[in-house]
Amino acid sequence: ELEGLIDRNSDKPEARHRNALVNLRIGETLGLLGQGQPGLARLRDAIAGFEALHDEYPDDLRYLAGLAEALDEAGNRVFFDRAR
Repeated sequence: ELEGLIDRNSDKPEARHRNALVNLRIGETLGLLGQGQPGLARLRDAIAGFEALHDEYPDDLRYLAGLAEALDEAGNRVFFDRAR
């Protein structure tokens, strides 16, 4: 269960990064399972997490890469959901 990997009470960058990654993967998976809206909500959470981390730590490219991946996946999700 990926949900168990999310630590909502931590302010440590490592935990926040893991939270954003978990939300990204859950969002991707839900989208693949045809649950576009719940998946998109998770992707929005991932985007918010990566944006905050990138704002605080602009030199850490992991956060920028995660943000780019989450934005790409969200764009794909919106596009493919509209195409259905």
